[in-house]
Amino acid sequence: MFLAFKSLHFKKLFEQIDKDSNALIFHIEGVSYNCFHKLLYFVYTGRIDNNLSYDELIKLYKESNWREINDLKEITSCRIIKFINESTWDEILLLGWKSNNNVLKNSAMKFLSDNWTKVKDTDKMRNFENVANIEWLEELFIAKLFGV
Repeated sequence: MFLAFKSLHFKKLFEQIDKDSNALIFHIEGVSYNCFHKLLYFVYTGRIDNNLSYDELIKLYKESNWREINDLKEITSCRIIKFINESTWDEILLLGWKSNNNVLKNSAMKFLSDNWTKVKDTDKMRNFENVANIEWLEELFIAKLFGV
């Protein structure tokens, strides 16, 4: 029940269980064992490894967002922004917009504003323009024109 206390997602999951059921077996799909282990470790200890890679942090962020573990989401956000560069800005910016995370979004937009001449004519920018919705593009250009 500690999981239900820490996460609305798990609370909803436990509420759906038949009260008379003796067996509590959950099949967790769509997440690696490694990522889910890190998520549970955080829930029970309040800590995550200091040496997680960018990819591990992204996966952990997405899981914490989906499972509504907001304190883990906040911590991973702060670690992800340390990896913003010419290879990652687009993924981080989209993740910020899609998950309504201003830390990720604003950090990526600041990187873009500071490095506009390097990134504006790249394949990554052209691909980004194709996947972003019009409101996001407007926000990006306003931020570029007037500062983040």
